[in-house]
Amino acid sequence: METNREIGPQSDYNDLRAQLNVLKEEKLCVVCAENEKKMVFNCGHSACISCSSKLAHCHICRAAISNKVKLF
Repeated sequence: METNREIGPQSDYNDLRAQLNVLKEEKLCVVCAENEKKMVFNCGHSACISCSSKLAHCHICRAAISNKVKLF
């Protein structure tokens, strides 16, 4: 049971802000933690354009990168 939870506009704002932060983090490149993921590899993992240009193997599963697809 959850207690001491705020109810009202401020609580709704805080909840939405937290959700937005989670979504932003999910889109962030895990290699540099600076740019948005914009390139997907043949293994299904992704990175930003800058980092992806430097990778020969996936930074997560280590599969050889044979194809890259730019996200829009």
